[in-house]
Amino acid sequence: MRGLVLATLPLFASLFGCSNMRDGGELRLKHEVTVATREGERTFTSVVSMNGLQTYNYGFGTKGWGGISCRLTGKAVRVPLGDKDFYFLLNRGSTPAWDQIEWVKEFFGLPNGPNDDAWIAQWKSLANSNLAVPVPREALPRIAMMPRDGWMDDARRVTLEEAESAGLRIIRYRLVMTRDPVGANPDFELRYRPNIKSWIGVIGSESFSVVNGTA
Repeated sequence: MRGLVLATLPLFASLFGCSNMRDGGELRLKHEVTVATREGERTFTSVVSMNGLQTYNYGFGTKGWGGISCRLTGKAVRVPLGDKDFYFLLNRGSTPAWDQIEWVKEFFGLPNGPNDDAWIAQWKSLANSNLAVPVPREALPRIAMMPRDGWMDDARRVTLEEAESAGLRIIRYRLVMTRDPVGANPDFELRYRPNIKSWIGVIGSESFSVVNGTA
């Protein structure tokens, strides 16, 4: 019986996530969008907090260090213009935390799935660097549009071209390493109508705001 228990321990470990973890600490990433208005250029920002992680996996066929992921806290960028609110959402098509870490890998040269822990020094260096990089049109976050200060139920995803036709004139979009406080400027609350019976077509709240989401 004892032999049977010992023989099943590796199987138990693989099935239930026995793992080691590397922790890179906190990095704050500012999404900064500057738009043209009748009064001139205006800049809107949101700072997200990312705690970088890398896990060692013991699963069948996947033994080894996985990709760098993160725990995410933060909000979308809110751009109030005229009678509309535009939101640059936290995601580009995947989960918010996954897409945030992908931005860091894509624009700041963070490796994807390194075997060594050299990425931790790079992560910490980035976190204190104040580096800023421009984001091209094709890499922008998804955009949502809704009536000014309305219900989130009324928000709908629009293409960049549709947003521009509705009055959003983007001059530049940047990602900036920062130590600024986490949150959107201007701030906002998630306001959904009570007793909603159908969520078809409604953008999920996690696209607007996340607290301790994981990638």
